[in-house]
Amino acid sequence: MNVLILVLWGLPLLSCSAPVPPPTATAMVQVDQLPAQVAPWYEQLTDPASTWEQRRQAAAALLEMNQPRADQALAAALADPAGPAVWQPLLAAVAGASHWPQALTDPLLALLPQVEESWLADWAAAVGRCREPRVMEWLIERARDRRADGPARRAAIAALGHQRTQEAAGALVALLNSDEPEAVQRAAMQALSTLSGIERPDADPQAWRDWWRQVKNLSPQAWQDHLVGNFAGRSERWRLEQQELAGRLVESQRALYRAASQEDRPAMLVQWLADPVEPMRQLAMDLAVQRLVDGQPFDDPLRGALRARLNDPSPLMRQRAALLLRDLADSPAADQVAQKLAQPDPQTPASVQRAYLLMMARMPRLAAIDPAIELLSDPALSSEAAGALTAAAEAGLMNSKQKQRAAKQLRNQLDRGLLPAGSHVALLGKVGEDEDWQRIAGWLEHEDAALRQAAARAWAESDRPLSRLSQRIDDPAVRPPLFLGALRRGSDPALLTALAEHPPAASEPSREVWQRAAVAMAGRVPAEALVEAVARLSQRGESAALREQMLTAGIEAQARLGDRADRADLARLLLERAQVRLELRVAPPLVLEDYDRVERLLDDPSPALVEQILRGRIRTYLLAGQIEQALALAGQALASSDVPASALGVGDSPLDLLLDAAAQCVDEKQMDRAGQILSGLRRLLGAAVSPAVAQRIALLEASLAGATAPAQSPPPAATQPQQPASAEVAPANATSP
Repeated sequence: MNVLILVLWGLPLLSCSAPVPPPTATAMVQVDQLPAQVAPWYEQLTDPASTWEQRRQAAAALLEMNQPRADQALAAALADPAGPAVWQPLLAAVAGASHWPQALTDPLLALLPQVEESWLADWAAAVGRCREPRVMEWLIERARDRRADGPARRAAIAALGHQRTQEAAGALVALLNSDEPEAVQRAAMQALSTLSGIERPDADPQAWRDWWRQVKNLSPQAWQDHLVGNFAGRSERWRLEQQELAGRLVESQRALYRAASQEDRPAMLVQWLADPVEPMRQLAMDLAVQRLVDGQPFDDPLRGALRARLNDPSPLMRQRAALLLRDLADSPAADQVAQKLAQPDPQTPASVQRAYLLMMARMPRLAAIDPAIELLSDPALSSEAAGALTAAAEAGLMNSKQKQRAAKQLRNQLDRGLLPAGSHVALLGKVGEDEDWQRIAGWLEHEDAALRQAAARAWAESDRPLSRLSQRIDDPAVRPPLFLGALRRGSDPALLTALAEHPPAASEPSREVWQRAAVAMAGRVPAEALVEAVARLSQRGESAALREQMLTAGIEAQARLGDRADRADLARLLLERAQVRLELRVAPPLVLEDYDRVERLLDDPSPALVEQILRGRIRTYLLAGQIEQALALAGQALASSDVPASALGVGDSPLDLLLDAAAQCVDEKQMDRAGQILSGLRRLLGAAVSPAVAQRIALLEASLAGATAPAQSPPPAATQPQQPASAEVAPANATSP
């Protein structure tokens, strides 16, 4: 655009008594002659199509350049025929600028005769920032000029309020005379409120005159202290009022959200997350967090609105957005945060950087590795940086040089006396060398339980022998990591034995991991070690369900070996599982299947093994209520025995199983089943029954009939009966040969 610009060069400021003429042009410059960085902003400022905010931004950009050509462009804009459409946003920018542009002083003063009510405050705020003595004198003269009554005079009065000097205050108090127009007095009192920081809702000229008598003789320092105290008090009152108003707004919007449908709520959060009022954005973040807790979905617009808060002007909002997006596992947000770490802003507070690093610990990124290594030396962020690097190492993102740098940086911190956090220990376990593992081993003995646990965790997650940890299995800090290590890679029979000998209490949080570790290791150790561990668990009263799972894991591991499996080991594990399953009273077919597999595995089983399987089958049938099958097996056993039935006493196999089962049925009031067992026994034994067995049968039959057994002479000592067996089915290991 080849348009001529009017630039005001050195417009003379006339004497205070002379009227101010309209601006005059002393030089003309073409737009294409402006510097490249100035011309676009000037065009945006003067373009009729620009909005008020676009013009303000353009003026602010020119002011921040703080260079003569930019100030000349601004001065030319003050002579733009567009008038207030350009002047108002320019004045707003000047009022908020970081410095006073000297070249604008005279052009701004020259605008006074054209000031209108709608932009009076903008002109006053802009001119009031100029601290040149001549400007003060000029404003005082215009404020006193009764010929200029109207917006122009009131603008000069308002500008004096921004000067905040005793001279300006005295000039304003002088305008409170009763012979001045009421509008002038009101303008003067408003300017005094702006100047002093004192708010007086009621127009009371006398109150201001009284105030002036108290402060007009203050020293310059005392005057400044007076103003600072006033403005601090007013700021606090404003803060409290705004806090109350914001609280009311937030609560009303919270109620609106609760009343909205589930379908409408995400769109409401999107809108509120972009609200210029921070409490509203915080409310939206609160509701978004609650949405995550409740398991509600986050659609793409809502996720995008949360990502936008990573650039929020409030550090707290940036921090909360990063943490929420971390919990949402939002990958684009992780990419964005990694770039922020790679290109750090010195103004970013540690709280926000900490949130960024916590996100990297959940979703590591290559771009964040080098910044995190540098942050290892920052005491405020070292722990979180170590966590981010540990995650990167686990994800395979760190190269050997980065690992060496991280290890060196961490060693330096430790040598300087840093008490390591868990993340430091974990990182050292990922990037350290043998000398570092000696340090970690030393921490296993440290008095701090958290450090011992961190060291144990690093050890368990490495490939180092778990025996070092099993030596401290009684240490509550070491147990959880040891159990996790055993679960992941434990294969030492001695470790499984240690697990069996040191079961956690039912209330210990690590008990579940211990159970899973025991089952996992059962599939990795020899059968002999597994059987021993199961026996130790049984001695300590551990559940049959756990032992059954362990034996099943061992059996499946043997089965995976195929032809390489030891048939005797597999048979032993199957027998043990069958007995444990009897304790659990599982479906009888599963128990019988284990016995069938054992018989198929062994071509020439020993008599003791045959007896064990037979007793197990009888117990299985009795447990299932299949009385006739149990009696048939008992008959086969008696028929094949070298001992005649008339010589058998109570406690001899397999009669004791049947008698114990009958006694249990009596105790459980299952009289029909008890009678079936007893009648079957009499049929099976006939007349060839020993006195001891006959007496016990008679006692049980008397219980069935509800009568007391008749007193009898005690039998000979050789055949004296034992006490009745427990009502419980005998434990599996009690029937082992």
